[in-house]
Amino acid sequence: MRRKDKELIERNNTVITTLKYILPILVALVIFLGIKLSKSSYSMTEIKLDKYIKITEGTKDKLVFITNGNCDTCDETKALLEKMFQGSNIKTYLITLEGMEEEDKQKFMNALEETKDNVVAPALLVVGNKKVSYSFEGPFDEDLVIKFLQDASLLKKVESETNE
Repeated sequence: MRRKDKELIERNNTVITTLKYILPILVALVIFLGIKLSKSSYSMTEIKLDKYIKITEGTKDKLVFITNGNCDTCDETKALLEKMFQGSNIKTYLITLEGMEEEDKQKFMNALEETKDNVVAPALLVVGNKKVSYSFEGPFDEDLVIKFLQDASLLKKVESETNE
């Protein structure tokens, strides 16, 4: 065998050996980052009126965040909730009143007896079985939202231990 052929075979073997060790590490790194990123990014599911009405008629309670779109308090509240719900399994639906036709706003408010007179934004509603089980209109701070979620059984209460 010629010397050049030997060198070429050795180089190819070195590349193959290197890939044998590096490729699994790269694949594991990509999988790890994919899992890490998917678990850490929480987002609310934006819905339209028809989906909202289906949710209100469903048998299971669902958490709905009502926003008015062009509202600083709504934006701040949404950011707070997304921060708080990071890594949680709390599914939250988002419906924006801004931009809705007047007729649709009326359908939205008339979907539930509790919202016929008025809908405040921002607000959190737990809806299902054609009723509002729980509602929260603020002020939105972490402690009060946690208490609301606990009252609505969306978050377990943790009993604090006291050393007496």
